[in-house]
Amino acid sequence: MKCKKLMIAAGIIAGLLIIIVVTLMILSRALIYVPAPYNKTDVQAKVAADPAIDEIFLDADGARLHGYVITNTESENAPWAVYFGGQGDEAFRYADTFREIKNCNFVMFNYRGYGLSTGTPTEQTLFADAETIYQDMKKTYMDRESPLYIMGFSLGSGVAVSLASTHQPKMLFLSAPYDSVRSVARNYLPDFVLSIFLHEDFDSLSRIKNITCPVLVFATPEDHVIKLKHTQTLFNAMSEPKQLFLVPDVKHWEIVSSNIFSAVSREQIR
Repeated sequence: MKCKKLMIAAGIIAGLLIIIVVTLMILSRALIYVPAPYNKTDVQAKVAADPAIDEIFLDADGARLHGYVITNTESENAPWAVYFGGQGDEAFRYADTFREIKNCNFVMFNYRGYGLSTGTPTEQTLFADAETIYQDMKKTYMDRESPLYIMGFSLGSGVAVSLASTHQPKMLFLSAPYDSVRSVARNYLPDFVLSIFLHEDFDSLSRIKNITCPVLVFATPEDHVIKLKHTQTLFNAMSEPKQLFLVPDVKHWEIVSSNIFSAVSREQIR
């Protein structure tokens, strides 16, 4: 009887440990990837209503990426920008903001597993897909002399830093950037959990030293997702020229849609 009780207790403990392990694994990925619901009917209606916006697809190493191109100007050698979104963004989220930056054209794709993009997002695939998007932009959309701007928000700032460290753009725009995902995650989970379950760093701090182009950084003191200290650490490690714009009285996800971001973008993109 005693042996049977011990076996039952051991089974319960083992079950609880499995639940804890699975929960921690889910939490560690949820800190990075939170695909937003995709309202296909609503998005496609907006795309159909605006001749400047097209829905596009791109094959990328076993996945099919879903995104949008915004053609604000058809001028020869017009500037182009590629935008990488946040952890919970569908790529169309800030289309209205980019539509108002009339002197530049934009390309933005959903990460794997977001929107209509297939596949599973990882640090490695996001970086590789960014390179594929860049090469396709150069071949398909941009004129030979078109200046390139790279933009990234939140999670996408790490993707933007990675791409910019390889292909120096005319300017790099970072909204709510961080030093590394691991550093941010320490605000939510203890180190021993992260050391076991978090295998993606998005280490912008180590890559930023390879960037020589001008960098514009947008952040809000009210950010409770990526605390300002993480942005400040990255900003301090950047080479000049650089500039930090603090956007007051907005939430994390409102930085890109803020008047400050739009006004600075219109002024700086040429």
